[in-house]
Amino acid sequence: MRHALVESVSAHPVPSGPRSLGSLAMSCDSTELIALATAQGVAGRAAERLAPYLAPEALSLLTTRARQDAITHLMFLGALPRVAAALESSGAAWAVLKGPVLAEICYAPTPRGYTDLDLLVSAPRIGEAVDALRAAGADFVEHNWPLMVKKATGELMMSLDGRTVLDVHWHPVNDYPARRRFLLPAADMLARAERTQLGPLFVPSLERTDFLVQLSCHASLSGGHLLRWLLDIERTVTNWPPDWDELVRRSRQWRVALPVAVSLHRARRTLAASVPEQVIAALTGTKSNRLLVSSLGSWVPAGRLPGGRAFVNGLTRSVRDSMAATLADFARRNLLTLGELRHPSAWGSTDLSLRHNSGGEQGFQRYVSMVKSADAFGHVAGCWT
Repeated sequence: MRHALVESVSAHPVPSGPRSLGSLAMSCDSTELIALATAQGVAGRAAERLAPYLAPEALSLLTTRARQDAITHLMFLGALPRVAAALESSGAAWAVLKGPVLAEICYAPTPRGYTDLDLLVSAPRIGEAVDALRAAGADFVEHNWPLMVKKATGELMMSLDGRTVLDVHWHPVNDYPARRRFLLPAADMLARAERTQLGPLFVPSLERTDFLVQLSCHASLSGGHLLRWLLDIERTVTNWPPDWDELVRRSRQWRVALPVAVSLHRARRTLAASVPEQVIAALTGTKSNRLLVSSLGSWVPAGRLPGGRAFVNGLTRSVRDSMAATLADFARRNLLTLGELRHPSAWGSTDLSLRHNSGGEQGFQRYVSMVKSADAFGHVAGCWT
């Protein structure tokens, strides 16, 4: 089933014979195949490739989901002018990340679904940017300010009119334990942002090499288990390719070469993404790093550990700037998981949820102060965390 889905979204046709796409698709339970394609976020691509091999009823289910993805994208495009006007009025540098850019530039005309509008805004102007969004009708979804300060989260989740979800990043990496290992300069990425046409509007988005670095980091730090993240990389490399030499240089300088290498290697191995082998070699460097990247090359959607966790995805989520840092973070996360399993009621309590309303306006202002105190790489002083 997994192999059939991979072949259905791969960029390259499968050789004819017993393992052709047609024979694979027809040997699968179509209901399960469609459910897997939908869960993995690749309904649009799968519908295009599987159309000749699925019964009309089964194909209709897949194309219906693809149409829903297209409608969702149009909804976000409809909200974008109001968001853009608010951010422009704030004076903050900003850029659109991922979803709309992928749908309009890297996937089109294939539908690509997403659930939120990711934005990157200048950390020194985070207060002004959020105030402008609030004046335009946005409100907080996550507002447990004491916890957000303690965790030094790199984003704020908001909603526009209670429907459109906005992820307002002040740094590309939300998780602080990961962010403090890297030297990702958000301000430099914003300074290189380019005006891109999304629907009828021209808005800033990351320059294409920065875009692929951010996309690859996100896939790795999220565990790399969603096939859509790998397809994002394959479609971007195909339709909006980066400057590979510059990608290697920046990734090394920013200490994100390993997570970038893991994502690019997995996309290359799984979906035959056109990533030069020498790029992955240049990103990995040492023998131990090459071993790590090679061991994480397989796409594993879910595992048998509690919560559908898989060892390979857990290790992928922990990839940092070195093998030692990766193993240390992997151990830390496993200890946290054991705590969740031993005391699930404590870990699920409202005071530990980012959506728990705590701290009020003073809490928000303290969060803004923390963000403004961060250095160029999003690192904050120990007094905040």
